[in-house]
Amino acid sequence: MTNRLLYTLFLFILMTSCPAQSLRIAFYNVENAFDTLRSPGKDDAEFTPQGEKRWDTRRYRTKIDHLAQVAADLSADLLALAEVESPEVLADIAQRVREKNGEGYLGICLESGDRRGIHPALLYRREVFSPTAPAKILPVPHNERGILYVKGAVLASGDTLHLFINHWTSRYMGQKATEGARIAAAQRLAQVVDSISRCAESPRIVLLGDLNDTPDEKSIVRLTALLPELRMHPLSGPGTYYYRGEWLPFDYIFTNFVPKAALLRLWTKPYLLTPEGTPWRTFSGPIYRGGYSDHLPVYLDGWIGGFRRKTNKTHQSL
Repeated sequence: MTNRLLYTLFLFILMTSCPAQSLRIAFYNVENAFDTLRSPGKDDAEFTPQGEKRWDTRRYRTKIDHLAQVAADLSADLLALAEVESPEVLADIAQRVREKNGEGYLGICLESGDRRGIHPALLYRREVFSPTAPAKILPVPHNERGILYVKGAVLASGDTLHLFINHWTSRYMGQKATEGARIAAAQRLAQVVDSISRCAESPRIVLLGDLNDTPDEKSIVRLTALLPELRMHPLSGPGTYYYRGEWLPFDYIFTNFVPKAALLRLWTKPYLLTPEGTPWRTFSGPIYRGGYSDHLPVYLDGWIGGFRRKTNKTHQSL
């Protein structure tokens, strides 16, 4: 009798669970990944061959090669990016990754309202993840870029993943002067995530991006208070962005399925750094440095899969 019960329990577990899938999720603010062409209606003249940055084909190809090197070495299943000008730029990065190591990435980059024409984007491994609905830009008050929302399936486990790729308003006019825009982004994001969490079946949430605030500042405090089910994974280093002698932890990954203790790790390969140990930037003001980015990439290793909760609620519109 005992053996029969154990066998029945084993079959139940087998039928009601799904295989776990390891995932490497990463984010990288790539610092002005512009092409060399003037875009009508966008303030991108400085990133042209005749512009202030003298952004010619040679510099563009160096930038693409640098970003592809990071993507190839990092080898993330999902790589979210900030400051990508267009789907064509994203495709150039993906093509260069393929040339380097044969990995096949597909990309999503949608036009946002950013006046300079730079947007959040996503590269994903086609054998790991597949979008199940059209991606969209979620509008955010006082933030032209909005939030890139991608819904898709993790192919091995069957889980639905909801990705929110953020690049909140920078501090270009000062931290206090721009704080309200970042708080508005936190509230908008919490509204959408809460809707999904209440209505979707076993939602798996990933919130990531350059939020331009530290964990103790109002926008991040507000976000974590509104979404207590999300885990802000602790950064393994001092920061992702170096400004005026200080490391700032501006880049984040939150999830509701990876254990909270899982560290958000910095990708600090020597080629990304100056001799002083700070990010090797593409530009310092108008001066061309020829580096990778003013931010360091971050990544999170975790698992997805297992028991799935069911609900009869209807998904609300975003």
